[in-house]
Amino acid sequence: MNKRKMHVIDTARELFIKHGYHATSIQDILEASGISKGSFYNYFSSKSELFQSVFSSMFALLRERRDALVVGKDLKDPTIFIEQMVLLMGNNDKIKIQELINDVMISNDLELIAFIKNFRYFMIVWVNERLMDILPSDKKEHSFDVTLQFMGLTHMMFEMNRAVNKKYTNEEMIRYALDQSLLLVQHSDVMATPLFTNQDIADYFPQIEGGIDNKRRLTLVTMNLKKALDTKSNLSEGDNDYLTKMLFFIQKNILDENFSDDFIFESFTLSIEKVLHNKEIEEYCVYRTFLRELLNER
Repeated sequence: MNKRKMHVIDTARELFIKHGYHATSIQDILEASGISKGSFYNYFSSKSELFQSVFSSMFALLRERRDALVVGKDLKDPTIFIEQMVLLMGNNDKIKIQELINDVMISNDLELIAFIKNFRYFMIVWVNERLMDILPSDKKEHSFDVTLQFMGLTHMMFEMNRAVNKKYTNEEMIRYALDQSLLLVQHSDVMATPLFTNQDIADYFPQIEGGIDNKRRLTLVTMNLKKALDTKSNLSEGDNDYLTKMLFFIQKNILDENFSDDFIFESFTLSIEKVLHNKEIEEYCVYRTFLRELLNER
């Protein structure tokens, strides 16, 4: 990314965290970053687009740190999930993610509101997947109920904790919320049929834009493949870094209408298969098929 553009993003992030989205004007950003209005609009079409870049860059870094915690670990271990949540919630306090979300959600910018709702959607998908890792096989059908209870309880506990001047640590609250949520499935015989299913995740949130579009599907299949590579393939650190960069390149470029070169696609898939030593991983097969579908649609 252009260094000056990245400088604007970094500057805007500091201003948004300090003053909030609505209280920060484009003029504030111009003065703090030292660029002209013309340069600003060369990089971003609006303050809304800039905010999306700021938010995406913050969460991308946080996601990398979150995912690094599971490398070489047992995904079934609840302690690892708690560590990941402590990381996420701790950074939420530092960079005021929830405050920024609340500020944006009272705006009249429908595109920006949809962007935040999509972020929430992917957060719920991730929590649900991690709880699926933890739950016993005969209780996995209740994962969405557990996800909703865990996230709702965590949110309200953090709100109350702020109101009483942070009496409890983040780890204490997350551990308590997880323990209470897992108790739900221990007594699921009382409620044999789940209230909500995993399909409800896809049916509810994406109605913002009328369904799961290609961008969301690409994110999901990429996330699933990255998770599988970290846990199933026994890759060396060098190979893992190489594939991560390749996945990022494809995710960033394949939705571009100009990216339609079959040679690039074939070279990419051959590179992955070489690193995997032609080992068939289900998540990779799904990923490869979806990429081919995207290219065939053009």
